[in-house]
Amino acid sequence: MIGTAADPILVIDARAVGAWLVDADSRSVLGELTLAAAAPPPADLLRMPKFQMADTDVLGIRLGAAFEDADRMIRDYMAVGKVLTADRSTQLNVVGTNLLPYASGRIYVLEDETGMIAIYDEPPAAPGRVVGL
Repeated sequence: MIGTAADPILVIDARAVGAWLVDADSRSVLGELTLAAAAPPPADLLRMPKFQMADTDVLGIRLGAAFEDADRMIRDYMAVGKVLTADRSTQLNVVGTNLLPYASGRIYVLEDETGMIAIYDEPPAAPGRVVGL
């Protein structure tokens, strides 16, 4: 727990700024560890040949479309009750190039909650572009 039961602290975002090797018994610091910067994901793995996405769409939304355009098409098609957003930049379990697939995007839920449409992007390689539906 962070804080106390009487005065809890809500953590919205956390980033590692330092790391130390500590003896579990004595709690003495044995050494400081070096933090490595996360490497960008290999962008070539996110590319799809054009022949594989020719004439493929859902509601007129094509892979590679801008999120704003996809948002407009979805809202024109259905009565959106709420939008759930997954933002990869706030995920603490992303280290290096081990990015979780489909961990960034939006889910549009119908007002009566009987249906939904999800669109995904892949930052930092393809932010704001639809890479999955």
